[in-house]
Amino acid sequence: MQQRLGVPGPGPPSLDTVRKTLASYELELRKAGVRHMAVIGSVARGDAIAGSDIDVLVELEPQARVSLFDPMGIELRLTDIFKQKSMSSARTAFDQA
Repeated sequence: MQQRLGVPGPGPPSLDTVRKTLASYELELRKAGVRHMAVIGSVARGDAIAGSDIDVLVELEPQARVSLFDPMGIELRLTDIFKQKSMSSARTAFDQA
């Protein structure tokens, strides 16, 4: 059984732990075109339970050349980092037009 990163035992992930984990992968995520990330959902509200997924809003750099599949790759990487289901929603400069 894989232990979830930074989460002792089977309990829910904490906002502080998720933020610290994301910060430790900042360089890698920036290279993938990420400009900003925000934890949202039950973890951000503090009412996550064991098995809750980790919801992350991802803002991509406006000049990043990303395909339709790149946000999916970021979501898969987050799932790998946290060793549990992670959901992401990507926002780009195109969304702001």
